[in-house]
Amino acid sequence: MPDVESGYAPAEGGEMYWESRGEGGTPLVLVHGGYGLASDFRELSEHWSRGRRVISVELPGHGHNRRSKAGPFTWEELGDDVASLIRHLGLGEADLLGYSLGGGASLRCAIQHPALVRRLVLLSAPHRRSAWFPEILAAFDGMDATLFDQFKQGPLYTAWREVAPDDTALPALIEATGGLLRQPYDWSDSVAGLPMPLLLVFGDADSIPPSVVAEFFGLLGGGKRDAGWDGAGRPASRLAILPGSTHYTMLDASSLPTIVEEFLALPGLRRGRRSGNCAIAAVPERAYLPHCCRQGDSNAGEESASRFPVPASSFPLRVPAAGIGSAILELGCVRGG
Repeated sequence: MPDVESGYAPAEGGEMYWESRGEGGTPLVLVHGGYGLASDFRELSEHWSRGRRVISVELPGHGHNRRSKAGPFTWEELGDDVASLIRHLGLGEADLLGYSLGGGASLRCAIQHPALVRRLVLLSAPHRRSAWFPEILAAFDGMDATLFDQFKQGPLYTAWREVAPDDTALPALIEATGGLLRQPYDWSDSVAGLPMPLLLVFGDADSIPPSVVAEFFGLLGGGKRDAGWDGAGRPASRLAILPGSTHYTMLDASSLPTIVEEFLALPGLRRGRRSGNCAIAAVPERAYLPHCCRQGDSNAGEESASRFPVPASSFPLRVPAAGIGSAILELGCVRGG
């Protein structure tokens, strides 16, 4: 097991506990779901820290942390808190991964502080509140301190009590979280303008319907057109639907570690730059182009020259601009949303 460092970072709402494993590479910051702990990511962080530094954090009022403010959380405040931790640890530009409620906080961090985020991974976290299934929204609407007695019957409460500095503070956390999850939001416009590549990961039995997942991916340029024979029409962002996974089992999916690892390691991902009413899509450094796509080739009609490598800089592909573009809980029984 890698050596673990830990500490606290200042935050708007109090403090943020963190645990760090590994070293080198672009730092990866992990943000838990509702009522979660840094330890929710223990196995994943041990895996990912083999070649880089990985920091698991706890949001204010969660786990090891005290919360200095009363009232509900806000998404904007949580986004600032994550940014504050990145700055406090001197991480520079980091990769950021958030699950469920932590995905919302991570998305707000990327929207509000884009210079701090190289790549963003969202696990089971939508871009608008109305994306959740109606029964989940109903659970959000009913989330308040009266659920505490139900919550404390389950293993989530046992884990929380082992690290909490004040084991009487959980009812206030439930109230603050319920207030957050009832706040209306739709970040579609902000998502469409994000400069960094995103990886969206959802289960095929998630708490958000696949149609809304496709909408989210569409805001990032995904699902708008065929990628082309050379793949040059792919968006910089990626989408993964995990078979057999629910909102509550996402962190246990056997394919998740590799999917995230491969996305973070992909070279050269970037958004296409816009040019008039078209977008210029990135082309591989050297791409094999057919006759119909070549410019200025005097031998374009010769069969022997049907495929040849040309520098990407000499051939920008042009496509129409229109073509680019917790869950809540059964309290105490599952990881929070």
